[in-house]
Amino acid sequence: MRKSKLMSAVKYVSMSVLGAALSLTMIIASKTISKADGVTTGVSFDPNDNSMTITGNIVNDDEHKNGIVLGSEYNKENVEHLLINGATFPSDATSLFAGFNNVKTIYISSPITSGTTNMSWMFNNLKKLEDITIESMNTSTVTNMAGMFSNCSALTELDITSLSVNHITDTANSDDNMADMFKECTNLERIVVASNWQIDSSVHGSNMFYGDFKLVGGNGTKYVHPSSDSPMAVYAKIDSDKTHGYLTNYGVPKIKAGFDTEGSKFVLSVSIDQGEDIVEHTYKVSYGDIENYAVITLGGNHVAPRSGSFELTAVAKEINDEKPLVIKKDDVEVFNNSISVAYYLRRLIDIYDSSSESDTKIRNMAGSILRYGAAAQKYFKHNTDKLANKGIVDFTNFTDNINQFSDNYDSSFDPAAMNKALSDAGYKDDKAVAYSAMNLSFDEDLTFMMAFKVPNGESATYLADPALANLIKSKHKPNADNCSLESGGPNYIVTMTKNINVKNLDSAVFGEDEFGQDVTPVLYLYRVYKASSNPDMKNLAISLYDFHVRAKEYQN
Repeated sequence: MRKSKLMSAVKYVSMSVLGAALSLTMIIASKTISKADGVTTGVSFDPNDNSMTITGNIVNDDEHKNGIVLGSEYNKENVEHLLINGATFPSDATSLFAGFNNVKTIYISSPITSGTTNMSWMFNNLKKLEDITIESMNTSTVTNMAGMFSNCSALTELDITSLSVNHITDTANSDDNMADMFKECTNLERIVVASNWQIDSSVHGSNMFYGDFKLVGGNGTKYVHPSSDSPMAVYAKIDSDKTHGYLTNYGVPKIKAGFDTEGSKFVLSVSIDQGEDIVEHTYKVSYGDIENYAVITLGGNHVAPRSGSFELTAVAKEINDEKPLVIKKDDVEVFNNSISVAYYLRRLIDIYDSSSESDTKIRNMAGSILRYGAAAQKYFKHNTDKLANKGIVDFTNFTDNINQFSDNYDSSFDPAAMNKALSDAGYKDDKAVAYSAMNLSFDEDLTFMMAFKVPNGESATYLADPALANLIKSKHKPNADNCSLESGGPNYIVTMTKNINVKNLDSAVFGEDEFGQDVTPVLYLYRVYKASSNPDMKNLAISLYDFHVRAKEYQN
């Protein structure tokens, strides 16, 4: 588990300095430590940092209300850091840590739990607990973990890789043995479990994650608030491409959907996290037919990075194409699955709540890109039997932005005005602005092309004329850095405005002063939408415009 600097310090201090303090206290204060059967043994307290260490036999309150029974010289309210090292747990550990109301960190190492059968409500209501580490805890005999971590409202991450739960069952005559297990952990963002985590199909899990509003599974599945007494064991699974759940396993790469609205790309971010493993490992990634698409080395020592990521981008018409993603750890395959970016877009729509304003913007962005991808599939006749937005009713029509499109861009593209402006500026040969076009691909950021007709077969001559090139580039906005002049065949020369941010499709490439009107990519989209007789081309134009509007609204 990734620990805060405070917890890391506490852990190492607990193992070294506090260990020394324990020995010293045992020698000096041995007469004050109770050896009675009804009191927990092997206890010491250091007032310098308000830490308590327990190494002996832990005795629980018979009524399971007051938790660990301590000698009268100890006050649980004073404990901020609790270290339990090799201690023997009672058979019934119900509400074992009750009363430690001010504890901030708990570190449990190699406890003897072979006789423990009940851990229900064990850490319940420790509202100031910020970090808990559990190492080498055997829970194979434990049959009840109901409410085990409930109301630990200060926890942000919980690593329970030491816990096994596959033997816990609910029978017709038994209690719900994993009910409320993580209930009302209102700041909990991640629960980490071992790769062999498995719960029995009989487990009901009433309100198991109830109130954990910030919880997200390792592959991006976001917590959804249930109705009262809802069975939630269905979500007590490791989140992956094929299984939605609220749990995380470090050994499974995490794939997150994201938007790069500073450009015009859809991005999948793939994270590899090896958790507390400090050993150096090399991860080699293959994607589609590209070997060594990414190579990431993690670990090596305590300070070396143990997580890394790489990004996958998609061409619009191919967002629903599944491509194999293979990850090898030290040449041993640990992940192999075919993925499409449309799948993750659809998941974003499923995960984010439409009642939240910020979530709605994310859903709209995802839906907009799906619409654009589906339109590109249709127009380019690519994989049309499996359209990107298939099955998403809320995101299949484009009427929401058509009115705005028409209202804002009600003047048609005017080649004659551009022709006159060029002629007035010194481009005096027989010519006309014959067409304009836009690169509707995500191979790179959007490229806007303006084509100028030249006398037959003379494009090379015009391209070689520096005066013409300088004339056109001098009128380009905001400057010539983003403009090039290329051949469009023997009869045309083409200006290429590359790397246009999708947010800026309404910004002028050539201005009104030079060309009689502001020439923008959106103006071209409007012309296509109004004039084209091809419904797929019209659809593509309005879909890209919608993507542009959503991107302007969305903040990273």
